[in-house]
Amino acid sequence: MTADFYSIVYLVLDAVILIWIARMILNTRTIVLKTKTGFRWLVPLLFFVVAVITYIRNLPGMFHSVQPVLLIIMGCMYRFVGSGLSEEGIVVMGQLTRYDHAENLAYDDDNGILSFRSGRKSHALFFAVGQDDDVLQFLRKRKLISPKKKK
Repeated sequence: MTADFYSIVYLVLDAVILIWIARMILNTRTIVLKTKTGFRWLVPLLFFVVAVITYIRNLPGMFHSVQPVLLIIMGCMYRFVGSGLSEEGIVVMGQLTRYDHAENLAYDDDNGILSFRSGRKSHALFFAVGQDDDVLQFLRKRKLISPKKKK
C-alpha cells in the first residue's frame, strides 16, 4: 500500500472526527443550564501536541501540512464542547442523551450532582454552588424529578 492511500484514509478519518465534533458543538449550543467543567484546556492542548509531533515527523505529500492544521482546528472546536441541561435532554461533553433514555435520574442538591444512567453507562453532571434552585426548577418543570416533600 502506498503513502497516498494512507493519506486518504487519514483525511477521511479527520473528516469523520470534524463532523463528530461539529455535532457535539451543535448539542452544546442547546444547553440552557451549563455545568462547571474542569480542565477544558487539556484536550485542545493534546490536539496541539499531536499536531506539532505530526508536523515534525515530516510526513510525505500534502499530508505534511494538512494533518497538523486539521488537528489544531479539531482542538479549537473541542474547546467549545460543554455539558448541561437542554430542552431536548442532558448533554455530557457534547453527547446528547434524551430525557426518555436517561434512567435513574437523581439530583443531589447538597453536592450539586445530577446522576443518571444511559444504557450501561452511569453519568454525573456537577453543577456550581448557587445553581441548585435553577436545576431543581428546570427538572421539576419537565416532571423529571418529583417535588421534594417539606420536613
